[in-house]
Amino acid sequence: MATLPPEDQPDVLRIGPIAVPIIEDDDPRYLEDQAAWSSARRAAQALHTWDELEGGTRHADWRVRCEAIVRLAARWPDHPGTLSRLLALASADAQPEVRGTAVMRLVDFPTRAVQSSLEVAAFDTDPDVRWSANYALHQHGLPFDEYWTDG
Repeated sequence: MATLPPEDQPDVLRIGPIAVPIIEDDDPRYLEDQAAWSSARRAAQALHTWDELEGGTRHADWRVRCEAIVRLAARWPDHPGTLSRLLALASADAQPEVRGTAVMRLVDFPTRAVQSSLEVAAFDTDPDVRWSANYALHQHGLPFDEYWTDG
């Protein structure tokens, strides 16, 4: 977006030092992304059993993996394979959005079972995954890096 000329940049709402882009629903720059997410949600909504959802976490489209993670954690939190699958995705998925989604779902699992994975994720190469890990550590009442809470 930074390479676009000023007239093609989204409008910005400034709140102190924070710049929030204002993106209209019909902005053509985002229609393709919205369509991809809509398709991923439809694919994940069709998955119901644990096996189907676990398979969704291995889908080629990273958006489907993200959607499947949320549904797997919500529908099958007590299944013996759910936590291990989430831990694997949080640490090893190639896509940072998938790692971040898996890390956020670890908030709903026992602290002892997720602490070491969250501590590792707090040093992920992606800043959004690190933020998610610190958020989850905080939710579990564990030490976290306070830099992410600074305004």
